[in-house]
Amino acid sequence: MFSLYFFVFLLVESIINHNAAILLSANAVNYIYIVGLLFGVVGYLIYGCYPNYHRVAFIVTLVSIFPTIEANNVYINLISSCFSLTAIGYIGGYVHHLLARYVVEDDNAGKRIGIAAGIAVAFQFLYQNFNAPSWLLMIIVSVFCMLGFESKPIEQFNTKIECCCHNNLKVLMLAVFIMSVILSFNDSLMAYLDANNDVSLFSAVRLFYCLGLILSGIIYDIDEHKYFNLVTLCVMFLSVVSACFLTDPMFYNLNMSLMYFYSGFYVMFLTIGFADLSANQTYNPRISGLGRIVRGISSSVTIGILSLTNLNNPLIIIILSCLLCIGLLLVFVRSGTLIETRKFSKKERLDQFVSTYHLTNKETEVFDKLVNSEDNIQEIASELFISKRVLERHISSIYNKTGTKTRVGLINLYHSI
Repeated sequence: MFSLYFFVFLLVESIINHNAAILLSANAVNYIYIVGLLFGVVGYLIYGCYPNYHRVAFIVTLVSIFPTIEANNVYINLISSCFSLTAIGYIGGYVHHLLARYVVEDDNAGKRIGIAAGIAVAFQFLYQNFNAPSWLLMIIVSVFCMLGFESKPIEQFNTKIECCCHNNLKVLMLAVFIMSVILSFNDSLMAYLDANNDVSLFSAVRLFYCLGLILSGIIYDIDEHKYFNLVTLCVMFLSVVSACFLTDPMFYNLNMSLMYFYSGFYVMFLTIGFADLSANQTYNPRISGLGRIVRGISSSVTIGILSLTNLNNPLIIIILSCLLCIGLLLVFVRSGTLIETRKFSKKERLDQFVSTYHLTNKETEVFDKLVNSEDNIQEIASELFISKRVLERHISSIYNKTGTKTRVGLINLYHSI
């Protein structure tokens, strides 16, 4: 599902920008891109508040995609594009929410997600470089929407962001903001050069995007993503240094290669980081897609400022980018996340919790079911071969020992270790 969603998202976004250059002008591309980012943000926000209407979003996508691709009337094209991007943003919230469960349950989640995203980028490259007919995209979108329509809403226990999550959330949001601004410096210029046919955003160098996604996924899984933040920071700095070559058209492809390579790490960072945090907050739908929201807002503001001020001086861009790199380094160092400390395994976390709160053997069995399953009280009682009344006594004892009052509070306390 993630690979198919990412493919549709990338393709629709690029088609909208391409249509803007044809129907309006090359100068309008950045402004249309900004509007597209913001409508995508709206979709993610709607999902965070109303997460059970994904079928409606798939229907809206299916209805609006044809005029988005084919309409020659500027107003019809723009209106349908807004509906498409909002619906795809909502679907993105749903897909990222699905990833939250996947990330916490799979030790190879980074590799799998990186490869899935890399495949999506590779197929986009093939689609746009071999001039595939628009009806093929319609078929792909139709299949995507039918699969999505059959999927079920995701159960969530809670929509409140607990206190234990706030610090990690702030670090992630600040990191994504800085990384988005840096990428936007290059992204804005490259989109403009592509609209003027000075470069092609879909030439072979785009495959470095695939490489970045796959390699970042591999690095994420090494020693429980211990070095992921450090490597991402180094790749980002390398991309910043490449801006030195923006004055010479001979080096456009070098800059694009590094930009795409960094983009792979960036996408994995905002995707898997917030999914992991959402999983530790009982799969909160408001957290899982928050990386895309921060990216959309920060990128649109940055590109808007660049477009309005005509800021295209490479020296100024390099200086600002270097300062932001230093800022991100300080954020990681101060939060202690530059090199991640090893996390507890599921068994180690359970043993640590049991030792800390002095749970009995039976309470440990009950506690394990409460925090690691979605079974209700009656189902847990049946599985443990005890009566519902006995189970409730054990649960009451666990609440007293841990100072919690609800199952949600207990789960959040457990994942805060």
